[in-house]
Amino acid sequence: MFNPALKAYRNLQIPTNNTPTKPSGGLLARDMTPKNDTANMEPRQRVASYVAEIRKVRQGLNNG
Repeated sequence: MFNPALKAYRNLQIPTNNTPTKPSGGLLARDMTPKNDTANMEPRQRVASYVAEIRKVRQGLNNG
């Protein structure tokens, strides 16, 4: 049985964010996490980032 959605999901290249994080200034400093600007991304990259976020949350639910 051929399922094109499953094939597209498995062939989707997930972008990796391996940027080093800088520690914040102090105890009451806000988290300034960089947000992905999805307005400037191509639709394929936008979907890949959404899938990566969903996968990360699902892994957290499965492990914890």
